[in-house]
Amino acid sequence: MSTALLLLNPTIADIDGSRSVESVLIQDGQIAAIGAPPADLEVETVDCSGLTLAPGLIDAHVHLALTPSGAHIQPSPEEELALWRHHLGAYLANGVTTVLDTGIPLEAAQRMLPLAQTSPSPDIHLLGPLVSPEGGYVSVVLPHFPGYTSAEQVDAAIAAFAPFEPLGVKITVESGMLTEVWPLYSEPVRQALIDSGRPLYAHAISNEEANQALDMGVSGLVHPPTKPNKATVARLVDMGIPVISTISVFDHMLWASEPERFEDPDLAWMIPAAELEAAQDLDWRKESAHLIAQGVLPHSGAVVHNWTARSFGLKRMLRGQTRTALDSVATLHEAGVPIVLGSDSGNWPVFLYEFHGVTTQREVELLTQAGLDPAELMAAATWNPAQMLGIDDRVGRIAPGYRADLLLLEADPLQDPAAWGQIQGVMRAGELHSPREWVELATLE
Repeated sequence: MSTALLLLNPTIADIDGSRSVESVLIQDGQIAAIGAPPADLEVETVDCSGLTLAPGLIDAHVHLALTPSGAHIQPSPEEELALWRHHLGAYLANGVTTVLDTGIPLEAAQRMLPLAQTSPSPDIHLLGPLVSPEGGYVSVVLPHFPGYTSAEQVDAAIAAFAPFEPLGVKITVESGMLTEVWPLYSEPVRQALIDSGRPLYAHAISNEEANQALDMGVSGLVHPPTKPNKATVARLVDMGIPVISTISVFDHMLWASEPERFEDPDLAWMIPAAELEAAQDLDWRKESAHLIAQGVLPHSGAVVHNWTARSFGLKRMLRGQTRTALDSVATLHEAGVPIVLGSDSGNWPVFLYEFHGVTTQREVELLTQAGLDPAELMAAATWNPAQMLGIDDRVGRIAPGYRADLLLLEADPLQDPAAWGQIQGVMRAGELHSPREWVELATLE
């Protein structure tokens, strides 16, 4: 049970703007009142003078069961649970109080959700199942996700995930990253997904693939289409379809060529030691690049794989891909497409750098680079994802009756977006700790 707290003299910043208040009363994990302090209530107080109270970040694209460098580390089941606890604490340490896992195996969900009930954790929501064609994207790249060939398989998988109350189903409309190598859905599977009545969230990269997803009536795109054209943008605007940002999909590859990123001393406690060590191992960097090349080009030979792996080390190329992702998000945003914060953290066990929690903070920075002003960034990081997921009656703003998932920041993020990374404290359901304390609590044996 969380302790009742009275937060004194904070500035509040959310989608309704910035305002100074006398106090915010926290009771039973919720915001009970805002304004004059209660006269007849004995409660612990926290002086928030000079601090800004903001809603917790919502990362709407994570993969909690996937460990960066996991293919290299190969943790035992017990070690994996320890890594998961660390990851959950790292999200809180980075101000993330709600996440949407957009692709988790059923067996992992059965282990992850009970863990989150006994260890410090953001509020976890799921998409499930992740439906990929047999031999298609995901079922080849991540073999622990099955491929689907029939409507009966789709229906059975949806039923199996029902106890976890998923907010929708993840679908993949992806024919290939570097060249067309993966099949798309058969008509029975496609129709079963449409007929399921579940919100569909689509992985679709090209304009053509995005439009195929829109034809299926999706509720959101989990990545921005690359170089979206006017027709695609117009459809997204007309249909009111939100797009999850995931610029980090490209930016994270730059860790290898920008070693200064490892100089942050906080990484030593935010990131599990095994992951941080693997990310800086030159031999594993080379092996990882080859595994990625083999995954995205499964039908090519060694010569192509070697050339592709070497290209992943070209800083200029990676910066160009990141710039394309930034421009794609900017194009969508400028047209009025709702942008939703999402990091794709975890992503693929052969990737080294999409660290849980840390990558969310980087995604916030990248959204600023994509042209979102402070108020637009506030919406993308809090209110837009809450609306997309249908949880905007409990999170995403600071008001009585909302869950006390709050950040105590050194500055006002509506004035300076860098404030999102200047965290004094993180409150999760009324429980307040410093960032480092959250990780320490999560990693206690």
